[in-house]
Amino acid sequence: MFKKAPNNEANAMQTRTGMARGRKATLLTLCLVTAGSTAAARAHDHAGECAEHQQMSVMFEPGTFADDAGEDLPFKPNFVLSGGRWTTTATDGAFAQGESFTITYSFIPDGTSMTSTYATAGTTSNLFATMNAGFPGGMTAFRAVVADAFNRWGELTNINYVEVADDGAGWPASPGSLGARGDVRIGMHAIGEGPLAYNYYPNFGGDMALDSLDMASFSNPAGDFRSLRNTLTHEHGHGMGLAHIEPALGNNLMEPFLSVAYDGPQEDDIRGAQFLYGDWAESNDALVDAAFIGGPLNDPANAGTQVFTVDDVALERAGAADFYAFTAFALAPIAIRVEPVGSTYDFGPQGGQATTIDAKAVRNLGLRLWRRTSAANNTFSLLAQIDFNGAGLDEYHPPIPYTLAGFMVAEVYSNDNLNDSQRYRMTISNAAIDAQQGDAVMLVSRGLQTISQGDTVLFDAATIGENSSIALTVRNIGDGPLTLTDAPSMVGVHAADFTVGDINGEIAPDGVAILGITFAPTATEQRVAVLNLPNNDPNQPAFSFIIRGEGLPAEEEPEPEPEPEPTPQLDCNANGVEDAEDIATGASTDCDVNGTPDECEADTDGDGFIDACDNCAEIPNADQADSDGNGLGDACDEEEEQPCVPTGGPVCGEDGVTYANACAAELASVAVDYAGPCDLDEEPIDPEPADPDPVDPKPFIPEPHVSLCGAGSLAMVPLAMAGMCGMRIRRRGEWTF
Repeated sequence: MFKKAPNNEANAMQTRTGMARGRKATLLTLCLVTAGSTAAARAHDHAGECAEHQQMSVMFEPGTFADDAGEDLPFKPNFVLSGGRWTTTATDGAFAQGESFTITYSFIPDGTSMTSTYATAGTTSNLFATMNAGFPGGMTAFRAVVADAFNRWGELTNINYVEVADDGAGWPASPGSLGARGDVRIGMHAIGEGPLAYNYYPNFGGDMALDSLDMASFSNPAGDFRSLRNTLTHEHGHGMGLAHIEPALGNNLMEPFLSVAYDGPQEDDIRGAQFLYGDWAESNDALVDAAFIGGPLNDPANAGTQVFTVDDVALERAGAADFYAFTAFALAPIAIRVEPVGSTYDFGPQGGQATTIDAKAVRNLGLRLWRRTSAANNTFSLLAQIDFNGAGLDEYHPPIPYTLAGFMVAEVYSNDNLNDSQRYRMTISNAAIDAQQGDAVMLVSRGLQTISQGDTVLFDAATIGENSSIALTVRNIGDGPLTLTDAPSMVGVHAADFTVGDINGEIAPDGVAILGITFAPTATEQRVAVLNLPNNDPNQPAFSFIIRGEGLPAEEEPEPEPEPEPTPQLDCNANGVEDAEDIATGASTDCDVNGTPDECEADTDGDGFIDACDNCAEIPNADQADSDGNGLGDACDEEEEQPCVPTGGPVCGEDGVTYANACAAELASVAVDYAGPCDLDEEPIDPEPADPDPVDPKPFIPEPHVSLCGAGSLAMVPLAMAGMCGMRIRRRGEWTF
């Protein structure tokens, strides 16, 4: 591209719009640095894997892989061209490498027979019907997108693309023919699950097929139909002769995955295409074929500062040299700067070993300035040669006024004889040219995960009324300062649920800034917005990605516990003082500590101890004596029964019957009358003695009404021995000891 920077109204910008091929005016400096990218960047939300085969490359739908379709597909070539790049076309016939040429392309009519591994017998194209029904704007709008995709390759190479009509000859068996069909023919059919599109290499015709079942991807308008355009430019990259490269980091078009993280061909893609065909200025590899870029240069005092810029060009192959013509007035200062362009990245063939390349220092560039001495004879004289610096560094011709000027030619060359492509930028001016500041390259990440264009960043779920936050790292891995050209912004229906901070000032090369985002949901379920980070990175100036979070319902407030009802104030003793106060002051006792004065509690036996605190509640026992410590007062203790030991003589029972002794009377459950036998003539009752071996006491008949156990009694000893002392009668029929 030629670009003339105006300094006054007389100096108009010159672009390639006015050049013979009439391409779009576009100035892009592609310098995408992949250093620092990680595997996390391979979030193929919009990606389908591609597979290499002998005659074609197949692009698969998102989520499917080449292995799903089988490894050894039986491709059957229908015809073979002469090489792995375009060497002949319907328009130009045969041409040499580096010569400019034209590729025609056409859309095969519906009903055209399509034969391939993916097209079964009887398959025909349905491109027009499918696009008219499913593409916004129909087939007319679709053709415009295809033209844009092809023209982007034309802006970077010396290929001119022209759409022509198609006669419906069998596909892909019919090569391009002027007035009949294009060199590249595009059709569509239902390929089925897996492939998204496939494309033949140049030596097999370069034809392209799209899957009519994937219109959801092709008709997606996001990024000006970027998904479709990247599909088309990727597939035609194969149609130009480019194979896949790895690793797949979402940085280059010809990686094995379709991605919308970029727009069109990237650095390695451009290097490959220019190696095969040359840049847009070809053929300019001789002094007599120099590409004219403008003029005349004049004295700055008369014309102000004039600048001509040549961009997106390269020394394509070993032995190549590029020549650019301009005019200049005598004694007008002439300054020229040549700057190599490129970045450092890893690359390699699909399935092969990747290596690291510094694309800025592939070759050592030199600069020469020539003046034409005879137009009739096309003779030139060398005015200057600049080759002081090594690979990767600029070469500079300072502003020098030449006495003789006129038709001038600047030559960019290399003596290293390396068969590789070195991209560069050349600037010509009538004033000093500062080294162009490098481009900024923005890399956004969350922790170790790189965030690419269109990726989705997830927040932790947050409850309504609360929030969660994340911090993103914005790093400048380019050579120039990075700035946000506008403040970060949120867009989308849920944008109000997200708040983003700002980055003040510029980020120097290798510098880092932190960008904070807060998520505060206003409703439940998924909340989605898009964050825009407009910046001065030429490869991603409108960088944006999706942010998503889930709102959770707020926890319900627990119902307050009811206030306890006031406890009624009691005064059980009716003394005008509350019971609690009586107890607190000692006016009343509360032995069971239940808050009720003892005088208001039950005292069954009336011994002054309430039932709850009385160890013998039914028998008065004011002393509360408990000799055996069993918790039961002595008054309520029952003495242990002792066996009755027969002793003494006959006794008279209350029933008037004479018993042999008191034990016999007890067994009869009658009271004992110690007055003596009731009737000595009656037969006494003498049950079996309780003791199996009773002691035979001495005969003794007690005196009537004489205590047998009293002190000094004659019966004291035998009765004590018999165990009867201490016996008492509690009630009828019950003996206790």
